[in-house]
Amino acid sequence: MLNSSLVPKFLISFVLASQSSLSMAQSEARICPTCLPLNDGDFFHRSDALSPGWIGHAGIKLTPKNGSSSAVYDFNTGRPKGKALQGISFLQWLDGREYWGAKRSSRMDLRRLNMLSARLFKLLNEPTEYDGNHLNQKGESMKGVDGRTYFEADCVGFVEGLHEETRDDLTPDANEGPILFVTTQRDLSFSFDVKR
Repeated sequence: MLNSSLVPKFLISFVLASQSSLSMAQSEARICPTCLPLNDGDFFHRSDALSPGWIGHAGIKLTPKNGSSSAVYDFNTGRPKGKALQGISFLQWLDGREYWGAKRSSRMDLRRLNMLSARLFKLLNEPTEYDGNHLNQKGESMKGVDGRTYFEADCVGFVEGLHEETRDDLTPDANEGPILFVTTQRDLSFSFDVKR
């Protein structure tokens, strides 16, 4: 992955702005507010405070292999150091934002679901940090200046990376671009809307 210190912040802002103007209209057509996460493995998207129509947030419903109850798991900012990945309720995850709907991989099966849950359990026992530069989106182990090792990812990359570890590429690599956007995963993934 790229070293975030080598990429100027203005370049990231430029990429975000150019992506926004290209896909806004077609993205709005993919919002499914009646699609709710019902099963483990369902992933979902909502707007973000920064730009409600474009920048978003992703999460996944899973039951970790430690016997905990099913919850929404996501990588997010504003959490204690080393705890960017947490399980929360759906309403906590939604946080009063515009809900864009839930999806289920068209290739989800019991074997893949077990792999997702096992990987989640492993990550819950490691220090985790949010990748605010979105350059290590799908996650990898990093070494901090203090010498400690932690796993770093962002919200949409976490969902994508979990699935890719099961050989289920949600978003075709050709559509991911230099930065994978929540709306790209929502609009172009190999999945279907989850409706009640």
